[in-house]
Amino acid sequence: MPYDMGVRGGARATIALVAAISFGDKLRRLLCAILFLGASYVGCSVADRSAGEFLVRDSAGVEIILNRSSSRKQFQAWSLSATPELRIGASEGDSLYQFYRVAAVRTLPDGRIVVANAGTRELRFYDPFGAFISRVGRDGAGPGEFRSIDRLSVVQDSISVSDPRLTRVSVFTLQGRYVRSVMLSAAQHLVLPRLVGVFDDGSLLVEDAVAEAGEATGIQPVHSNYYHLDRRGAMLDTLGRFETGQHLIQNGERGLSSVRLPYARVAAVATADLHFLLRVSRAL
Repeated sequence: MPYDMGVRGGARATIALVAAISFGDKLRRLLCAILFLGASYVGCSVADRSAGEFLVRDSAGVEIILNRSSSRKQFQAWSLSATPELRIGASEGDSLYQFYRVAAVRTLPDGRIVVANAGTRELRFYDPFGAFISRVGRDGAGPGEFRSIDRLSVVQDSISVSDPRLTRVSVFTLQGRYVRSVMLSAAQHLVLPRLVGVFDDGSLLVEDAVAEAGEATGIQPVHSNYYHLDRRGAMLDTLGRFETGQHLIQNGERGLSSVRLPYARVAAVATADLHFLLRVSRAL
């Protein structure tokens, strides 16, 4: 059964799980709903919802509430305008306007736009009208360099860029000046950590894939552990284990192999203040 979550601007996303966890003052509590209505958040307590609309369960002392909408038809569909407000990019000409494997695009507080162009291992900065300003980064393992880019977060006065191949996060100022690196692999017990969010206080939300035991074949769930790390990469807390996707396990001549499914359940994560929201889609 699908679950619905409100998103800023009236958009709606069909989801299987919404988990919003707060741990300010070392207190972890789960919100039963977060609705983005204009600029306000609207929450509710367990007592506000009937048993038919939610399911409450406990995971290692963390209360998890699954919210279900009885009808998706009541929500207004999200749509784009017929023409874009701003277009950056070209198929020919100046290479500074040609993109390859864009990992993320963010608007900075002053209206400038930063593009994480993973194909060239760099960040590119454009003015509010789409004119190129500057670029930082290149292929490498030194300070301010990248082997890969898969996520970019803008929080307060910093830009944090995730590099899964180096298992580190590089932090830049809003002007693109390199500040420091955080080694995620330095955190205790993490195997293949990946940055999935930055909280408002600069601390990190990190995902680490779980190695599944057993010899089951067919379509199997993929699970990940989520951790709260401080700005320097030190472990603060373990937030829980969640299903984050699916893969196909096959038993061949060389043993078990894993195949990624094109239309399987997938997870998306967002952070807001000191909360994180985990969204898991339905398989198509």
